[in-house]
Amino acid sequence: MDINKLFQEKIKTEQKATQPKSFLIKVDREPVFSPSNPNVFKAVGTRTDNDERVVVITVKSASGQYVPKAGDVMRVDKAARDPAQPNAPVYRAQYFHTYEANDFCLNAVMQPQEVRTTPGTNMVGAVVHAYDPKSSATLLTGADVQSQLTTSILQHLKQWAKTEQSAITHDVKGKALWEGGPTRGLAPFALVRFANQSFKVFGGGAMFVDPNNKAKGERFPSDAELVDRIEKTKGVITLKNVIRDLTNGGATAADLKKVDIAVVPGLAINVGLDQITKTQKMGKDYYAVPQAYAIPKDEGGTFAGHRETIIHAKLTRTGRIAVVDTSPTPGGKATAKVPFFANELAQMEERKNMAAGLQGGQGAAQMTRAQALQMNDFPDEPTVSQPAQAQEQRQQQSQPQADQQHVAKPSYDQSSQSQANDSHLASQEDYSSFDSDDDFAADMFAIEQVGEGLDGDDFNDMESLLQQAEQISLQRSSPRMG
Repeated sequence: MDINKLFQEKIKTEQKATQPKSFLIKVDREPVFSPSNPNVFKAVGTRTDNDERVVVITVKSASGQYVPKAGDVMRVDKAARDPAQPNAPVYRAQYFHTYEANDFCLNAVMQPQEVRTTPGTNMVGAVVHAYDPKSSATLLTGADVQSQLTTSILQHLKQWAKTEQSAITHDVKGKALWEGGPTRGLAPFALVRFANQSFKVFGGGAMFVDPNNKAKGERFPSDAELVDRIEKTKGVITLKNVIRDLTNGGATAADLKKVDIAVVPGLAINVGLDQITKTQKMGKDYYAVPQAYAIPKDEGGTFAGHRETIIHAKLTRTGRIAVVDTSPTPGGKATAKVPFFANELAQMEERKNMAAGLQGGQGAAQMTRAQALQMNDFPDEPTVSQPAQAQEQRQQQSQPQADQQHVAKPSYDQSSQSQANDSHLASQEDYSSFDSDDDFAADMFAIEQVGEGLDGDDFNDMESLLQQAEQISLQRSSPRMG
């Protein structure tokens, strides 16, 4: 036994245990109050991060707070081990926050969106975007786009049908967000990313059975309705066009398999109007600790990034979900883009290993430039390549149709103002088809504003995307000489 090493490790463990921290516990007993101070109480429960059974002693704020009862979740902030009971899991916390049993406590990666005002009105609204990188992304390649992209997006827009639990389908207690059926205030979406690009496709959480008679209740959008929305999204149209053009240009299925594409699930959650208006009056952002999400921009200033967050959402009197509190988890940091999912990282590592193996196996490093130039193993080259000839014939035969398509399809080389106008018009069409009640407009406006739009770091134009896709393909293939 190395007693000195053991001693050092024990010291570090104890020092870490006494440092202030934040964590969640599932409360399993009614609180016990101090006889001498009715604001001080003790809660007993199990930590959600390590399943440790703990005792937390804390105090209500001067204005009074809801004290957690059995079945609630409690977030403790600036909690440290009680020095009077060093061998017991007893903590004293300076602050706490309660998530009642009927509320939702989500522990997910969150990006807060800007507060927006509905044009022509004073109605304001905002949403937060939530992700669970510990869940599974759907991994595709360029060869799968035409046949599987729509289906892959569709499954992530139907989160109520998911069999796999995640941080955006269930809260920390295991309570399902969709347990009440179709729910307004929630909008599943899919983030599609590839070649350092991304775009979002939004679904809907509830639709009226009869828009002319709301008393008939609500339903989930059908597969056909969601597929129609997917197929009309600019990002999907662009990506399929790119793959088609690469194929027409001679790219084989083997080539396209080297282009990795991921479809990851996300959830847009409405922010409560009271939360927005209350914080606006105080000159603050609706989400806590804005600096914890700040990502610097190249041109100066910051924007809100993605960070693991504890989100408190309530079911309102009208049956909608609304975010009422957020708290960034300690120890993490904000990222400009959505963190990679576990199976995405595994795929990247596999690609890296394959590339290293191919390079090592070809012995290119041992071959001099002079030796390489002496190689004469090229295949016989036809006078006119078949793909090029076919491409030329297609262009001659379908020039009128192509011109017609340019009128019908959205253009990707227009000015930024035109793109903004097109995006606005498209989003308003989607708005009326998925969330048509006027009262809901303020809550879900931000979702629908970007429902047909692209992410902030998305496409510039078709030519740029084609070049990037080809570059990625070349980088991931074995070294070529020519």
